[in-house]
Amino acid sequence: MRITYRETVLLVLCVAALLVVWVSGYPKSTHTPVQRDLAAEEARWGARIAAVGGVAAYTELAREVEPETPQERHAQAHYFGGALYDTEGVESVSVCDAQFSYGCFHEFLGRAIAENGLPSVADLNQKCFDRLDEQGLACQHGIGHGLVSYLGYDQKDLVRALEVCRDLPHGDPIGGCFGGVFMEFNMRTLASENGLRPGFAEDPTEPCSALRSPYQQPCLYWQPQWWYQSQHEAGVGVQDAFFRIGELCRSFNDASLLRACFEGTGNIVPPSVEFSEKRSAEVCDYMAQTPTERTYCRAVAANSFFNGGAGKRGDSLVVCAGLEGPYHEYCVAYAENRFNVLIPGILP
Repeated sequence: MRITYRETVLLVLCVAALLVVWVSGYPKSTHTPVQRDLAAEEARWGARIAAVGGVAAYTELAREVEPETPQERHAQAHYFGGALYDTEGVESVSVCDAQFSYGCFHEFLGRAIAENGLPSVADLNQKCFDRLDEQGLACQHGIGHGLVSYLGYDQKDLVRALEVCRDLPHGDPIGGCFGGVFMEFNMRTLASENGLRPGFAEDPTEPCSALRSPYQQPCLYWQPQWWYQSQHEAGVGVQDAFFRIGELCRSFNDASLLRACFEGTGNIVPPSVEFSEKRSAEVCDYMAQTPTERTYCRAVAANSFFNGGAGKRGDSLVVCAGLEGPYHEYCVAYAENRFNVLIPGILP
């Protein structure tokens, strides 16, 4: 299965919004969060899985978490994924799916790799694609998270995890295993002490500036997520944060890296502006200096609205409005999953 660059970007849209939704941009819920204990929740779901099976229990999970916030749903899916692995083992990976920002995949695969080590990764990867078809990349993305959690969070551990991803069948240039590795390295969702990777103030270009092909391009696609949340936690406003992200993208003086960086930024813009189509276009324009940069950012943001990225559909054409000529044509085509429109010499 060979996936083109553009198709890959679509496959990872919902995944990339995963950790942005709990920093500030997601519309606030009126639901009062339930205080939960990790061990108790895993035990509860383990008992339900043992009683009715993983598939039926996952349906119960979906009904139960419907009134909760996206953050709470994701956390519950983590609890469920851990209980599912402990109760039914690796053969039940196909119970997980793309719901709840892939939390079930993350915990299930992280636990499987922690218990069985690197020799299990190839088999897990094959199960992802044998049993999950179009969701195979989402499953493989979970493997990337699990690899970093297993190997560690140092630079040498990152490189080792990327090397394992590189050798897996069914990989792609941006998403899948590479995407999971960079997200976990930066966002640390499976770390024993959950927390954002430090270092933005010292050198925000790391680890991307130290990497080479084939790792630098996926690194730059996922790096804006860390850049945004690092600034948000420091109290920087949305517009100023994205302006700085534009500067950081341009510090990588290579056309393919610039594209990856601005497209990765376009992916996180909508949840950062409360899923406002108009604000998404404005933020992309504010951070960009050229029509090409604006188009990279806007096209992916528009596609997120068209496909329901992070569960939110919207009017993708509003995001493309105001772009001129072939730039507008490209943005609309990209938004609607049509990839036969090119701007020769500008958008490869």
